[in-house]
Amino acid sequence: MHCRGSADASFPEHHELLSNGADADPAAAVHAFRKAYISVDHLGTPGKGCSAAALRPDPARSGDSVRKAFGDGVSRLVEELERGKSSTSQQRTDALRDLALLVGAMVLARGADEILGNEILLACSVPPAITS
Repeated sequence: MHCRGSADASFPEHHELLSNGADADPAAAVHAFRKAYISVDHLGTPGKGCSAAALRPDPARSGDSVRKAFGDGVSRLVEELERGKSSTSQQRTDALRDLALLVGAMVLARGADEILGNEILLACSVPPAITS
């Protein structure tokens, strides 16, 4: 599940996890991705984990080529997360929210002590029920 590497790699393991079985059951692929991403295993291996959570704001302070590679990887993840959503006008918004929640949860959990970090992961391990 881990996607550590250069920004040019654009999160290949995330794409692989979302792509495996996505044609047969896109919702199941998104569920598997969410479960693997928000895991204690991922939390405990920041050097091997997701580039988005590991880099935090660094791409924003980097050159154009790093920002483009990072943005391309994020865009592909969002597109793959969209495939696992019910087809609605909110499909892209829901995928963007899910990705931001997962990455944000991992960043916060890694910065907190073990108890709080585990609480954050637990709180974010199920999709939010968003009401307007």
